[in-house]
Amino acid sequence: MKKINIFLAVDEKELQNEKDEIGNFIRDLNDKYENYDIYFRLITDDDSEVLTDDIKKSELFFILFSHTADEKIVQEFNTAYEFFKNNHNPKITTYIKKSKNPDESVVNFMKHLDEELGHYYNQYENIDTIKLNIILQLKSLGLEAGKIEVIDNKLCINKDEIMTLDNIPFIFNNKDLNNLKEQYNKLDQEYWEYKDIIRKNPDDEKAFEKFSDINDKRSKIKDNIYQIENNIIELESSFISSSMDGKLSKRQIYAKKCLDDGDLEEAKNALSFEDLKSDGDKLLKIQEKQKEEMQTIVNELMQRVDILKLDINNNNRYKEIEEAFEEAVKLDEQGNLNRRSLYKYSLYLNNQTQYDKAIKFANKYKEYLNLSSTKEYYEKEFDEGTYYNTLSSIYNHLGIIYYNIGKYEEAEKIYLELIEIDKKLVEINPKLYQNNLSIAYNNLGLAYLYFEDVKFELAKDCFLKAIEIDEKILTEGHNDYYRVVLSNSYNNYALLLEKYSDFHNALKYYRKSTDIRIDLVKKYPQDEYKKELLSASYHQLGKYALRISKYDIAEDYLLKDMKLMEELYESNSKAYMSRISRFLSNHWPFLFNNI
Repeated sequence: MKKINIFLAVDEKELQNEKDEIGNFIRDLNDKYENYDIYFRLITDDDSEVLTDDIKKSELFFILFSHTADEKIVQEFNTAYEFFKNNHNPKITTYIKKSKNPDESVVNFMKHLDEELGHYYNQYENIDTIKLNIILQLKSLGLEAGKIEVIDNKLCINKDEIMTLDNIPFIFNNKDLNNLKEQYNKLDQEYWEYKDIIRKNPDDEKAFEKFSDINDKRSKIKDNIYQIENNIIELESSFISSSMDGKLSKRQIYAKKCLDDGDLEEAKNALSFEDLKSDGDKLLKIQEKQKEEMQTIVNELMQRVDILKLDINNNNRYKEIEEAFEEAVKLDEQGNLNRRSLYKYSLYLNNQTQYDKAIKFANKYKEYLNLSSTKEYYEKEFDEGTYYNTLSSIYNHLGIIYYNIGKYEEAEKIYLELIEIDKKLVEINPKLYQNNLSIAYNNLGLAYLYFEDVKFELAKDCFLKAIEIDEKILTEGHNDYYRVVLSNSYNNYALLLEKYSDFHNALKYYRKSTDIRIDLVKKYPQDEYKKELLSASYHQLGKYALRISKYDIAEDYLLKDMKLMEELYESNSKAYMSRISRFLSNHWPFLFNNI
């Protein structure tokens, strides 16, 4: 089991509640992460002596002040800071509680951090800010243990709620987000009013047209809210990652303060592209390139990108985002930095469907990571697991692009290499990374399935290996996310079996997949993704029944599918319009004749 030491330095006289709440939060995280063989050991400064050895052994160091700066706590900070300067550990995060009348000791300490050390400190009002930062710091260490996203103002890992974001300043102060939420609430009220009218009078065409229009607008706004909330978290995550490395500039800190206060325009101005480009070009002209300063400018450019993503009223933002990315890539390559901007740019280009360009920059990053000097750097600065996890991310990203654009032979090459990388990760931490290996096998199997000359035996081998891993994961007590993964593996294998007319076993695995999905929809009745998966299962079973002339069974499954699609359409008409149209086009004649 991998142990992460977290040192918490806090003045108990003033901040006992914060200390207790952070302790409880860490214990809750241990309950969630124990399935991944990760344990967080919280070390507190309960003793009168400064715990030098414990500070030295810690990966993370949190220090909290209120309106006074206790001498012992300051001494612990100094100890941690000396270790960080020499070893890049522990990663230090300083929190100072906002106060109208801070003691002179706190004011002096803040000046010391600002003017002498250049160390960033967080000023917080609510303990939730610290909790969020802990989660995002774990992500920076490669320990997020799943997909982190915001769903309906709640931070989730693999769809499991971790905390609400009601008290996070950069969330509740974002004007555009608040405006969208107001619009959504108004449309949601109208949605239910018109839905009731239609229920009472299904033939009221005007009411139905109005209902459809409201539903389309409501769905679009819901998508925008999701995107903005997750862009905000992405921005905060990048900021925290930079602060952990001690590479924050005054421009970044000021831009962050502006965002916390809800001033997006001033945050953009703080990171003016012209200023960043000018400073970067000056550094490139210096013969002895100053890497640390150039890395700071790259970080500033990445922060500008994240801010521009939030600038939804700026029609020119896409051009400005690419402009900032191109400059960051130039500095990264010519300054011989860590090339992380290549990966981020490729992710962005893929989302913008600029696939050829996305592949170009992903391959550049892959080539950089495969250099022996890069591997040595990662293992010296971080550890072997961080290196292979970074490598796995870019191979997975490339494989997905090739698969999505139908270049299955290229996807095969990438996924075969990815599997070898993920096997090394499984050796390092089986519980944390075995799901990565399962997904890689699944993706390779799907690529084989869609080859022009389908590679049946190779695809079968991949799907069975994925199923074996997924079933093992669930015996270890993992959460419902992994039941979704297993249902997908069963479903993929059934697709292959049906394609080769092994109908008996295809039905067996379709039913295995469907049973899991039925149970998950019962457990999470509002989860659109789980409903969509169950709808797909019913659809496949219905088509299968038609194929073997079991018309009563086909009718039953297809009607269940249609009912689920109607529910999905009502919640998000834009996303499900094309699917329900295809369904009716393909199956309505059959259903009409059998109803």
